[in-house]
Amino acid sequence: MERYTYFDGGKWRMRVGDAEYSGKETDRLAAYEETGLEPEELAQAKKKGRLVVLPCDVGDKLYDVTLGEVREKIVISLSMLLSKSVNHLVIHAENFRNAVTSYELQDIGKTVFLTREAAEATLDAMRGENNA
Repeated sequence: MERYTYFDGGKWRMRVGDAEYSGKETDRLAAYEETGLEPEELAQAKKKGRLVVLPCDVGDKLYDVTLGEVREKIVISLSMLLSKSVNHLVIHAENFRNAVTSYELQDIGKTVFLTREAAEATLDAMRGENNA
């Protein structure tokens, strides 16, 4: 597949004739090109249930609600088990002391969150339930 985008000066760019473009449309095209797949291949993978969108990436921050506080952790690895009967994703994250915690996909939005705001809102709700 021929690429139309290139990364230069901290952003994705695309040249069409003498004009150069950048912005959200170019970023979207670059993200698609990064897959290395043709549109037909992506459509087929989606149709067969083989297209997986991960909730986070290595290096992303997660926010754990533990012992009445929000604790920031950094994703260090993701592991996935896919078989005929099991679809299982485990996210490994470490805190500032390098202690590693494992989270399963179903934990996201319950005990671990992708944003600090979501974690704090859940913590506030938990405190409200305990005071009721």
